[in-house]
Amino acid sequence: MKVQTVLTYFDGSNHGREQLQAAIDAALWFDAQLTVVSVVYVPNSGPGSFGPLDPDPAAKSARVTASILARRVSKWLEEAGVRGDAFPFAASKATFAREFSSLARYVDVVVELHATADLRASLSSLTGQEISAQSAIPMSGLSGVSANTIARVGVE
Repeated sequence: MKVQTVLTYFDGSNHGREQLQAAIDAALWFDAQLTVVSVVYVPNSGPGSFGPLDPDPAAKSARVTASILARRVSKWLEEAGVRGDAFPFAASKATFAREFSSLARYVDVVVELHATADLRASLSSLTGQEISAQSAIPMSGLSGVSANTIARVGVE
């Protein structure tokens, strides 16, 4: 299977930055296009909230912040020499999880890091290298691993 598309999200956190770097590494490794959802979480206030015309100040602020993150991520992708783009998304965590899962069905690889002991052990066995809680995935060590395996490793 030729990997053509990689998907991840970025929320502005340090963990998100590590996840974004792992996705950049994956896109470079596979010479694939990277799509990054730049997400800002807002409290859930019911169905239909956070739409583009929502007058709620928290939703508006979240959309503005997500747009700023998306522009920052697009610049990072360009600097890294990665084909791809970022788009803003403001939602509750529950809504985002549902929407991101829907997007994930249309890509070849999803990079989603969870700093768990099980993940670190899985990555260590895949790469033959010790992976600490602070490590990003060393994609250069994954030459014999299929895209589906990489996608599964990062998802709980």
